[in-house]
Amino acid sequence: MVTIKWQNDLETTSRFIYYGVGTRNEYRLTRFGKGFPFLSDDNVGDLLIICKIAATVYEAYVIQRDDEIEIF
Repeated sequence: MVTIKWQNDLETTSRFIYYGVGTRNEYRLTRFGKGFPFLSDDNVGDLLIICKIAATVYEAYVIQRDDEIEIF
């Protein structure tokens, strides 16, 4: 379990989980909570940036505009 501080002062207690069985070799980020604003069709194609701040604390940003994504 980790704390993620999102833009706009949103904070979630989420979970990184590893699936490494059979043909899977991936991490997933889960437990965003109901009403999480970035889980919509409008966010398909956005850039997700996750920065580790401490052992269980992260900051995350979702960049939506193409020009800002290109600058990043």
